[in-house]
Amino acid sequence: MEALRSIVREVVDDSLNEKAVSKAQQKFMGMVYAYKKGDMKDAPASVRKAAESMTDKEAKDFASTKHKGLPKKKQQETYSWQSLEENKMSTKTESIVKRLKEDTEYQKFFRSAMDKFGVKSPKELSDKKKKEFFNYVDKNYKAKGE
Repeated sequence: MEALRSIVREVVDDSLNEKAVSKAQQKFMGMVYAYKKGDMKDAPASVRKAAESMTDKEAKDFASTKHKGLPKKKQQETYSWQSLEENKMSTKTESIVKRLKEDTEYQKFFRSAMDKFGVKSPKELSDKKKKEFFNYVDKNYKAKGE
């Protein structure tokens, strides 16, 4: 779970370092920046919420994006696992997909270990069996790169 949180944080951090990707986003971020500076008193809830989640610099960076060349709205992108692999996404995206797959391999191993111990959850095991179970998992699962 921590690995997934780390991946999500990495993606969110990267997205906050970008400029606005559409005129609508730039306009919205202009409102956020104005609210943060105190120039906008009666801001909608969405603007207040966005302002609370970012620094003045982040809001200013988005708001200062030039309109020229930006679409009115960002095109929605959707990907399946297969299309991510087929389309040779950026190195960072490929790294994220690889880490998610490794977690999936671990989950498969963990489920097979539960099957071996005859349970659907480690909670079903006594303390002694639970220790034996986790020792088995630690001993027998080999993550890539270990």
